[in-house]
Amino acid sequence: MTTTLPQYCGSKNNCICEGIDNVNKTLITCDGVSGPIIFLNGLSITDVNANAFENNTDITGLFLFDNEISTIAAEFLANNTALTLLLLFGNNISAIPGGFLDKNTALTELYLDDNEISTIPDDFLVKNTVLTILYLYDNEISAIPGDFLVNNTALTKLYLYDNEISAIPGDFLVKNTALTKLYLDGNNISAIPGDFLDQNTALTELKLDNNNISAIPVGFLDNNTALNYL
Repeated sequence: MTTTLPQYCGSKNNCICEGIDNVNKTLITCDGVSGPIIFLNGLSITDVNANAFENNTDITGLFLFDNEISTIAAEFLANNTALTLLLLFGNNISAIPGGFLDKNTALTELYLDDNEISTIPDDFLVKNTVLTILYLYDNEISAIPGDFLVNNTALTKLYLYDNEISAIPGDFLVKNTALTKLYLDGNNISAIPGDFLDQNTALTELKLDNNNISAIPVGFLDNNTALNYL
């Protein structure tokens, strides 16, 4: 069966994606679409075959937001090495499989907000070194891995608000000196590490409200002279 996509296909008059099972709302394959961006948002898709996009090696953007996807396979998008933009927000994803996005080293923007993710794998995004924007807000994340984002030195915007994070790792974001926006509001954070954000001198926006922070360390934000929104 086929579904005609909305009017988001650039210069094309018609953009059809083959392989959508409209009964079970499962995306089987998308061989019928070529071009830089595939739009499949808001179609009530519940499942995506692990090989759905294996022949779409030229895509740079994939819009799968506002569906009902609950699981994603580790090899999902393994053939899509040109991918720079991935929107998966507004689904029911509960877990990020180990190795997910390891092959997508060109990825610069990732949107996984508004899902049900509770755990960040230790190796998540280790190979995505050119990532600049990461949206993980409005999930159920309770802990940040110790080495999370160490390799993502190009990161400029990080949104982790409205989760259940209780602690900030001691060296969190030390390597992310290009960071300009950090939103950690709406969590359960109770303490700020003594040297937190000392290395993030490019930071212009910081949100830490609606947490359980009881004390501010001496010298906190002394190095963040570019900060203009707090």
